[in-house]
Amino acid sequence: MLIPHEHHAAVVYDLIQPQHTAIGDPALRDADREPIPGLSPRENEVAEPVAQGCSNREIADALLISEGSARSIISSVLDKLDLRDRTQLAIFYWRRTR
Repeated sequence: MLIPHEHHAAVVYDLIQPQHTAIGDPALRDADREPIPGLSPRENEVAEPVAQGCSNREIADALLISEGSARSIISSVLDKLDLRDRTQLAIFYWRRTR
């Protein structure tokens, strides 16, 4: 795809800007969403941004926890839900919240 010369600066600017996470973004959160049964409040809090595609670092920064804690919580969620990986968690999360 060719980008007109007058738009190059805008495209480069968009590419170098850090991605904003959806954690806490009211437009992407559903306040009425039921927690996932069997998960702790913290595990439920971490499941949503995982389903939104956030990295461990993004989750840790947003929730003011270490990256290791985020990784540990995600592992616990995967174990409790008998899921293999983050992708399965995302699919599980969005299917149950439709």
